[in-house]
Amino acid sequence: MKNTFKFLLLLLSLICFDFKLRAQDVYKGNPWLISFGGNLIIEDGSQFKGYINNEPIKWNLSPFTFGAEKRLNNGFALAGNIGSNIFPEKQKISNESLKTSSDVIFIDFYAKYNFNAILKDTSNFDPFLEIGPGYMFKKGQNATSINLCFGFNYWINNKFAIAAAAAYKFGLIYAPDAQKDNLFHMNVMLIQIID
Repeated sequence: MKNTFKFLLLLLSLICFDFKLRAQDVYKGNPWLISFGGNLIIEDGSQFKGYINNEPIKWNLSPFTFGAEKRLNNGFALAGNIGSNIFPEKQKISNESLKTSSDVIFIDFYAKYNFNAILKDTSNFDPFLEIGPGYMFKKGQNATSINLCFGFNYWINNKFAIAAAAAYKFGLIYAPDAQKDNLFHMNVMLIQIID
């Protein structure tokens, strides 16, 4: 317990310490980033209606998400994530409750725009917007989506950052009898620049 407290105190001091880093300068000569972390998924097909009606929402938290990013010019980048999660029993999907738990694997690809290209000096803060296709493998059915994501990186030093992002995934329907599945997906990740 004592060691855990010391570790958390050290981690907090590193995060709070200002390295006078400029987020826009981090990528110069280092265009590749890798990331790992966890994700949280809410899938219902009508989440906002559920929030308004104060229905119980199941949060699906998983510590498995990996990503890679290639920085291009003028604030643009190409990025991809792969991860998994588990929908618990009684999770609402397409307005129907699951009878058993269900494993989920997702793959997302994004065109990314870094707002520091416009904002210039934001110190350690690095906001971005992403848009792109996604694919989700679920028991019994697979789904494609168009994803819209907003998030930010907070640079701890010139090698590592903590990222937080929230994406809304708009499900696509190909068959007339298919159910549309939208979902809200959040990621918290640790990013490392590859030299």
